[in-house]
Amino acid sequence: TTIRKTVTSERSPLIVFAEEKDALELDFSIGISDFVVKPYSLREIEARLRLALWNKDRPADANTIKVQNLVINTRRYEVRVSGQPVTMTLKEYELLKHLVTHGGRVFTRAELLDSIWGYDYYGGARTVDVHIRRLRAKLGEEYASLIQTVRSVGYRLGESRRR
Repeated sequence: TTIRKTVTSERSPLIVFAEEKDALELDFSIGISDFVVKPYSLREIEARLRLALWNKDRPADANTIKVQNLVINTRRYEVRVSGQPVTMTLKEYELLKHLVTHGGRVFTRAELLDSIWGYDYYGGARTVDVHIRRLRAKLGEEYASLIQTVRSVGYRLGESRRR
C-alpha cells in the first residue's frame, strides 16, 4: 500500500528491484514503470531511469496532445489530468482542444463561438464564459490557471502557475 500511495500521489516513474524468482509476480497495475533483476549495475539503473522519465513526458501517439499533466486523446475524446479521467461535455472538450492546439493565441468570444458553436449559433457571447468557468472547475485548481482570461478581449491557453 505504501507503493500504491506514492504512485497515485506523485505520478513519477517507479522502478522496482527484484529477485529473479519474484519478477513474474510484480503487480504493474500499481504503476510500476520498469523493473531490474538482481544482479544489476549502476549504469543499467541510470539508463532505465532516464528511459522511464523520457516515456513519462512523451505523448502516447499522434492522437495525443500533452500540456504538463493534462493529456487529451483526440481519437477517444478523452481528457486526463494527472492520469485521472475528466468527464466533460462535447463543447467543453472542443473548447479545451481548440485552446490547447492554438496554445498562446488569444481568442475573442466571437471567434470561439464561431469555431466551436458555428456561425449559425444564436446564443449570447456569455456562453463562452460559462463553458470556460465549467472547464476550469473540471480541470481542478492546479490546471484551471492554464486557461487565462485576457481582459476585455477573450481567452488563451497559458502556463499553469503551479508545477
